Amino acid sequence: MNRFDNDRLNSARLQALIPIFIEELKADHQCFQLNYKLKNFEICFQLIHKIEGSSLNFGIYDLADQLMLIRSALRDQNTEQAEVEVNVLNFLILELQQEAETLKS
Repeated sequence: MNRFDNDRLNSARLQALIPIFIEELKADHQCFQLNYKLKNFEICFQLIHKIEGSSLNFGIYDLADQLMLIRSALRDQNTEQAEVEVNVLNFLILELQQEAETLKS
């Protein structure tokens, strides 16, 4: 199942925004990764908020849910759980990039 094949993206106009979403997601994810490694969690929270909002607008609910799990782990200062959730996020973003590529075909 392609996450971009959902009711929220039911027009060609909205489908055209997917490449922009993916490019923004990749840039935000890189920034998140850097700040996460530096333990700059305030910036991480801001990026989580931004990505979560965009993902909800695109109907990518599992991405929003994953970000919520990371936010919760960071707020609880549960670094082990945060690390697990960030690894899941990395995999999920890779999947989304691949799914977006299949739409170009």
